[in-house]
Amino acid sequence: MLPLEIDLVVIGDELLDGHVRDANGHWLTERTRTLGIPVRRMLTVRDGLDDIVGALATCLADPHRPRVVLTSGGVGGTWDDLTYEAVARALGTTLRRDDRLAEPLDYILGYMEDLGYAMDDDAVSSMHRIATVPATARVVQHRRFLACTISDVDGGCHEGGVTIVTLPGPPGHFQSVVDAVVVPELLDTHRRDVAVEEVEHGYPEHVLAGALHRIQQGHPTVSMGSYPGDVMVVRVQGPPDEVAVCAAKVRAVVAEVDDHPAAEGLRDTWKIQAASWDGD
Repeated sequence: MLPLEIDLVVIGDELLDGHVRDANGHWLTERTRTLGIPVRRMLTVRDGLDDIVGALATCLADPHRPRVVLTSGGVGGTWDDLTYEAVARALGTTLRRDDRLAEPLDYILGYMEDLGYAMDDDAVSSMHRIATVPATARVVQHRRFLACTISDVDGGCHEGGVTIVTLPGPPGHFQSVVDAVVVPELLDTHRRDVAVEEVEHGYPEHVLAGALHRIQQGHPTVSMGSYPGDVMVVRVQGPPDEVAVCAAKVRAVVAEVDDHPAAEGLRDTWKIQAASWDGD
């Protein structure tokens, strides 16, 4: 079986309109890196049914399996919360009411009525969207007002298929459910040992590009990237033994350039370029 990969579908007009920055994607990549499980794809879409279904279809069509597809947002109680409906459509199933999710909603409605404020029928119907989930999904309640649904395709990620998990959008809630449910139930058994090493140098990126490409070709299980800044960084990530070998090769390449008669001029060239790297 291939190593597990993760897709994240982030949902919300507010993200694409520039009102809110996506915190969940960045947090997730950091969290899963500690498990040695890569986030392969992040898609950000609007609060539109076709948009969400299209993103899910893209993830489901990927031939690499096992795969976990996480969604972030669109599971609240307003008219534009469409994630449950989108998941049901993508999986070719219907929707059902989940009594465990409905119970706290009924409590809130009853409490408001006791205060003398009766919600209108449209508001009540909209609120109950929170408890209307894909018919084939399993509901996992983390706390009374915090839950996720889990839908398995072709046996789910543990059987070489795909598992779709719907998660809330607020970062605190998203992170809490990932740590309490997603990691122990879906990710822990797919952990891999992964190491990260960084090699710094002071030369223009293209000076090392050819050698780095050759090193990468010789070590396909390793991910290697070159990142410009005040100091150039070559980051190597993958299986610990392979990373150690690759990082040593990169350091050897840097040492060869250090010994070259043009080294000082190349370093001066990069200092000039780096000064304007931020676009100032």
